[in-house]
Amino acid sequence: MKVYALILCAGLYACSDGKTKASPSSGSSGAKSAKKNVRPDAQSVCVLFEREGLAMPGSCRPKDPSPLQAQARSFYQFDLANVPGEGGSVLDFENSARLAETYDAYDELRFLAGPHVYQSKAALILVQFNEGAPENDGIRARKILAQLSRADGGANGTAPDTQSTGPTPTPAPLPSGVSAKSVCARLENEGIAVAGCCAIWKKSALQLSAREFYGFDLAKVSGEGGSILDFSRVDAFQKAVDGYEEFRALAGPHIYSSKSALILIQFNENAPASDGQQVQTILNSL
Repeated sequence: MKVYALILCAGLYACSDGKTKASPSSGSSGAKSAKKNVRPDAQSVCVLFEREGLAMPGSCRPKDPSPLQAQARSFYQFDLANVPGEGGSVLDFENSARLAETYDAYDELRFLAGPHVYQSKAALILVQFNEGAPENDGIRARKILAQLSRADGGANGTAPDTQSTGPTPTPAPLPSGVSAKSVCARLENEGIAVAGCCAIWKKSALQLSAREFYGFDLAKVSGEGGSILDFSRVDAFQKAVDGYEEFRALAGPHIYSSKSALILIQFNENAPASDGQQVQTILNSL
């Protein structure tokens, strides 16, 4: 089974400049200089897979990430050398928090992404192969990842985490002035959501490109709920909408959006049609 449908959902990402940077070296003044640590990125790891016979020579190419890869710094795909027609992907990250969030999202979608999902916490790299890849390829990939080093650390991956230890930054204000929080409160006032139940939820998979992600319980259907996402950019919003539409079989039929307000709302499939009509009316008024 291929997972390019999953990988190629549209999304938002920060593109790397494709260059590797050497960290400062404390080498001696002797004839032989100390070896510099070079931070690996998705491109360099993909090329390494080509040299090691895991990827077809010349098959590494940059790709536009989907919401699933929204936290990545750069994203490359390749063709597997040992399995014609199957491929894989490599992602690199700015910090361990973004790597962990993306790895967890892949893990949640392992039934689609397949069993071959590997990471290097030291190198901030994530690798995924399509499920047709042989187990030996996975073993070789894990060995390669284990040998990678960080730009600010050694080959043993003992470098300090690049994640900021400061306070969590406040999300940027929305262009429309409307947020997932404010829309969720309105759904409570309109009797669609249970009063007092709106809460921030942890983003995963299709929500990774959102600015904020709120969940709520449906007032008219016990045990069922919905979610609201807001976005800071139109392209991130549109790509998330496309991603939800592509996975409508999983997300259910109740997907509503407002491009002017950069808001996306999704209900569980058992929600009554009247709730959906009411929500679309609210979105049209934003």
